[in-house]
Amino acid sequence: MTDFHHSKVPPEPGTLLAKSLVRNLQKERLQTLANDSASLKRQQEQRLYDLLYQTKAWQAAHTIAVTSSLPFEVNTMPVIKRAWQENKRVTLARVGDAKRLTFHRYTEDTKLVPTKPFGLLEPANTAAVPPSEIDLVLAPGLAFDSDSHVRLGFGGGYYDRFLQNYQGTSLSLALSEQVIHERWPVDAFDVPVDIIIQ
Repeated sequence: MTDFHHSKVPPEPGTLLAKSLVRNLQKERLQTLANDSASLKRQQEQRLYDLLYQTKAWQAAHTIAVTSSLPFEVNTMPVIKRAWQENKRVTLARVGDAKRLTFHRYTEDTKLVPTKPFGLLEPANTAAVPPSEIDLVLAPGLAFDSDSHVRLGFGGGYYDRFLQNYQGTSLSLALSEQVIHERWPVDAFDVPVDIIIQ
């Protein structure tokens, strides 16, 4: 079995686009996919899940970390349910003080509350799980570069800060609309993920 580091078309030469512009382009693309081609999105998602479950990173993980997904992102609930079925411990992201990301135990009984500005659901009152106990982090993103494994998030830097000192495996599930030809500036604080499944 393999961990899937696919390569797409080489980057086209040209001017780098501002991160804010690429974010806006991606939100529009992903919302169009979710609204106009929901069945295609579900097909892509199922393929990504199937590939994920074949990876050594997934199979070896005892504790995984995920974020509750927005409607236009890859739906993380099937991954969470699969993890529960396999008796893996699931942790869910919460944004804390100083824009620090922490992960909290998530079970079927955990109360979730919506948060601003994105309306993501976060665990209300469970204890944080130390990063050293998390084997696999599924990092979301709006766009991905399949060559460098750099991800473009929503701009808060939450995952970059977390991944800087994280010692486990980081992995992203990328819809075809998220692996793009546009290029954006890569900053010193941008942390690539270990694996991109696309």
